[in-house]
Amino acid sequence: MYVTDKYGIQLSVMPFGICAQLRGHLDRILSTTDYISHADRKGVLFFGQFFAALAQSFYLCLAPKVAEFWFSDHQRTLANSIGFIANPVGVVIGSLAPKLIVEHVSSFTYQDSLYIINVILGIPAAITLLMSFFIRNRPPTPPSASMERHTSPPFFEGLLTVFKNRAFYVQMVTSGMATAITFALFFACDQMFHEMGYSDINGYGMALASVIGCASTLLIGYYVDHTKRFHETIKSLYLCTAVSVIAINILLRFAFSTVNLVLLLTLIVVLSFFSTPTWPIGIELGVETTFPVAEATSSGVLITCGQLQIFGLGYAMKGAANVNVFYNSSLSHNFQLAIDVWCIVTIATAIFTYFSLWPQYKRIEFERKKSLISPIEYNINPEATY
Repeated sequence: MYVTDKYGIQLSVMPFGICAQLRGHLDRILSTTDYISHADRKGVLFFGQFFAALAQSFYLCLAPKVAEFWFSDHQRTLANSIGFIANPVGVVIGSLAPKLIVEHVSSFTYQDSLYIINVILGIPAAITLLMSFFIRNRPPTPPSASMERHTSPPFFEGLLTVFKNRAFYVQMVTSGMATAITFALFFACDQMFHEMGYSDINGYGMALASVIGCASTLLIGYYVDHTKRFHETIKSLYLCTAVSVIAINILLRFAFSTVNLVLLLTLIVVLSFFSTPTWPIGIELGVETTFPVAEATSSGVLITCGQLQIFGLGYAMKGAANVNVFYNSSLSHNFQLAIDVWCIVTIATAIFTYFSLWPQYKRIEFERKKSLISPIEYNINPEATY
């Protein structure tokens, strides 16, 4: 957050993000070669994973800042959504590429397969490195009134302003929890799907759900850009997400069949369709409600909360699966209780969102006062006092 807000888009990508990403890939490739002893390979691999994860911190906050600096008021949410879907696209590639290589190329040894997988996944990093030489911080002409006529406070002052905003605490829950609901299912229930006969759900199912989620993110991002119905859209998405989760909970109580497999895959795709757009729209809403705080500051806090929610819900489900109460399951763990916890959290979040999310659109109000954008219906909540 600090580097992106203080030094801009260009320096955040190059050298920090790109160099860390390439270093991580090189270490992971090196860990699969004979140049490293078997005893040291795990350490080199973890070192590479550390740098690859470090690189993400420089990328995750970029989308809202790029949207603000380079796009007009009717394009920002869609631009942010396009930047966001890079993550689900990465999930698709990361899920399918190893599966295709390991399962369908039997002539390779296990070590060769790992080497090829890491080389393939390093190609996007190399392409990003080449593209980074053409990145600029901002266009010659500001695309919006908020970009042209406001000055963001210093980083720590802006961070303090964010945490003084009561409405922002609501958004810490509502922005990332929908995505956590989707990813926690795959994170915590991989073994359950395998034992119940739904082995392909975590591979091809996750990939298909990610693709559909990307498509819905673009569609709904375009809608929000032209209507400015941020909180209304988020509430509707949570309602549909809750209905999808309840349906999945009911379906998983029945034994495996081909029909149930198709139904489960369909419901997971529907879940992803409604849950995936909530995060980019919620992050853009966070920028709106904390204006004039720098974009990477507010979005960075929301993204961090979203990541914590993914792991928090996932481990809560794993913990529930180890508690032997309420159900006498023939499976190795009490997975139905884990699904119940998942369902209860989803319903509670949907109710909380419906009654608590009433934001004030400060950036839109600022732009309207400057009279530099065409008048449209912004649907600003007149009762918001935060």
